[in-house]
Amino acid sequence: SIVVEAQLVNPLKVMLMLTEVSLLWTFLPALPGTEKPQLITNEVLSNVKNTLANEIIYTQVIDSVTLQANEQLPVQLVLVPHQTGELRIVGLAFHLGTAQTEGPKSSNTLYVRGKQKLEVQGPRLNNSKEEKASKMYGPDRRLDLVIQQEMPQLQVSFCNFPQTLLCGEVHAIMLQFTNIGSSPLHKLKVGSSSPEFFTLGSHGEIPKFPTVYQESSEVPNKSSSCEFNSKITNIKSCVVDIALPNGVLQPKNTLSVPAWIRGNDIGGVHETHFMFYYEPIHSTPKPRYRLLRHTAVINTLESLSVRAVARRGNNSSQTGGTTGSCVVFCELENLSQVQAQRAHVKEVQINQVSCASDRWTIQHLSSQQKKSEIQVGSRETMQICLKAIRSPTNIESIKGKDCVLFSDVSFDNQQICSSLTPCADFYFCSKAKLSSDDTLSKTAGEFSDLKCAIQIGLTLVIIWKAFVINDTGEVQIRVGQHHVHIEKIDTIFTSYPIKDDSDMSCHGLTQGLTVGLNVIKPDPPPLKFIKTEEDEDENKKLDSEVTTQLVDISFSHKSNITHNFRTSRVCIVPVVVMLHNCSKVPVEVLIDTSKSPDRLNSRPENLLTNQAYPSHSSCFNWVSQTMTQLKIEPNQLKPVRLSAGFSKPGIFNLNRLSVFVTYTSDSSQMVLQKHNSPSVIVVNDIS
Repeated sequence: SIVVEAQLVNPLKVMLMLTEVSLLWTFLPALPGTEKPQLITNEVLSNVKNTLANEIIYTQVIDSVTLQANEQLPVQLVLVPHQTGELRIVGLAFHLGTAQTEGPKSSNTLYVRGKQKLEVQGPRLNNSKEEKASKMYGPDRRLDLVIQQEMPQLQVSFCNFPQTLLCGEVHAIMLQFTNIGSSPLHKLKVGSSSPEFFTLGSHGEIPKFPTVYQESSEVPNKSSSCEFNSKITNIKSCVVDIALPNGVLQPKNTLSVPAWIRGNDIGGVHETHFMFYYEPIHSTPKPRYRLLRHTAVINTLESLSVRAVARRGNNSSQTGGTTGSCVVFCELENLSQVQAQRAHVKEVQINQVSCASDRWTIQHLSSQQKKSEIQVGSRETMQICLKAIRSPTNIESIKGKDCVLFSDVSFDNQQICSSLTPCADFYFCSKAKLSSDDTLSKTAGEFSDLKCAIQIGLTLVIIWKAFVINDTGEVQIRVGQHHVHIEKIDTIFTSYPIKDDSDMSCHGLTQGLTVGLNVIKPDPPPLKFIKTEEDEDENKKLDSEVTTQLVDISFSHKSNITHNFRTSRVCIVPVVVMLHNCSKVPVEVLIDTSKSPDRLNSRPENLLTNQAYPSHSSCFNWVSQTMTQLKIEPNQLKPVRLSAGFSKPGIFNLNRLSVFVTYTSDSSQMVLQKHNSPSVIVVNDIS
């Protein structure tokens, strides 16, 4: 049906009576074939023709409308087309009288047949000089309608949709789709302007509404802390297909679909635009689809911020150490402040830290694996240390190259399934968002085999529970998750963008580290219009951040030595230097023990020394061979046996040698490697 509202105005000082008020229209029916249709109108006074026109388009007739003096009255008139074609509403027909009557056919009433053309002024044209100089208006097509075949009409209801969320909070909602039209629909899709914060679920069993996360005890055949998931079905786009029963939503039927939304990582007011697309079962030439739009406004409040950095571990000194493992330092800060008579986060409890990667898994740093609650109060900061190890199994050979391994470290009695909806969904969403924004990953080029030496490629998913005190003093429990994508070693990455680096120096976490690519964007270089030869040479050079960390250096030796210096003035200790080529190309390595800069000169001497055993660099020297040169194949671990001589007891750092590496055949291009981790040995005197 078509509803037209007309504003009737009585400019006179007497009452007017309108009877048999209706709309006037012209209609051009759509006929199959090449037959030229005949224009149909309801302006004629013939009863036969009006009856025929009314069968094509039902026209509502209002019996009477009374207009008082100087009165304005809105009147709604209805047209119901029964045939496809082109409809144009041209005016308003009525009988005008000055007294209340029973109708225009009353014998003692005088009436006048009248009509009023409906001419709507179009938009003013302001493109050319002529149009700007003179008042010219374009056509207005609001009263020109194209009548198509009956179409479905979708109605969407958002149930349990919140107005306020915490940053990173995950909230379950219910979408109800109702076809209020007269024909079925199919190919229902939904698009979102923020797909990284909205998901319908696509991994395994979907939790029952309003449950957010699924626990391991609720999932059948869930016995391992590591689960696989495929990337192929998780390429997140702005448009998601909604599964319908038998692929069709019949008229007057309703479908309920659970969904999850996640609070933006940045606090403030955010708008999320939704668009629903669907098509009728019976295809029409035009239009072939229909759209429904909705805008949601969500206010996000600050909750938790996460900073994380990965460092290579000195695994060679431990029995059974895993080559290439890392220690992950994670700093958690509760940004919420306690405010009287206002909602605030009292406490955040860390339930679980999960890792999503195709190469890495995480586990407790301690072998005891004691589960204890981690609670972060308002404006408090806590640090967590975890161990990341390479997966012992070849994931590509088992599950294919498009596979992600989820591993969990739980601090609660109930372990959450991070590889299922909605936890995995939001991970893939944030990963897809990061990949689209990351421009540096596209510049690897020919140095990709070398840059892999410092690349990590794991994502920490911090799953938390917040205790929120609302305005009335009641405590509410909310759950959520934060993501930290760690791409390189010795680089800080955060769960939210930072505008300046003033906060990065706190708690000693950033000492000696560079800043992550997704944290702070460096100042752009000066603009150059002509590329010089120096610029081309710089583009072909590899960054020093990579060349200084091609080989991982660790030491294997006894940590505590007992020696009688009266019997023998020199204590010789065998030391094995483990060299691990972290790149995918062979490298030449040169070990020079004569060049041994003090690796601990940035720290106070009294932190690593004892009053009874003072440490002096003159008391420790490398003996036997001074320089050693060798070649290491890609991902190969090679030991180099050295000897250290001590003339006095004390506490010493054996990390006092220089390792030079080159990946070219030119030995003059060797680069000094970074190995800041100390390797301490204690020499005791029993004389």
